[in-house]
Amino acid sequence: MNSLHACELASQHVVMFTNPCTMQVILLHWDTSVRLQTPSKRRSATYIEKYTGIQDYSAKESQRIQLVSNITKESYRTMMNGAKQLGMDAALINSTNLHVFFAQLEQSDTNWIDEINKLIES
Repeated sequence: MNSLHACELASQHVVMFTNPCTMQVILLHWDTSVRLQTPSKRRSATYIEKYTGIQDYSAKESQRIQLVSNITKESYRTMMNGAKQLGMDAALINSTNLHVFFAQLEQSDTNWIDEINKLIES
């Protein structure tokens, strides 16, 4: 992406990531100390059951719907605080930059989008 836009920093402004998987950020809604080491659903199933009651999680549609229904405004704030504790280097396990994007999306001012466009179009 950086070479496509001829901009060294383009990707850090437009690519959202979570390492090892998005389940890391989802689990931060209930426990900011959880640190997954693998994207294995089987390994994260224990955490999912502990915090949501969903047994034998395997990402079936009904389980995903039930999982997301457990997310609240309060748990979102918990997740944001937990995500800020993680590193922001995509190459490292237990890293994410989602909180940066979410914080920007929470704002009514959308000038940040124009700034990114200017950066990657220049």
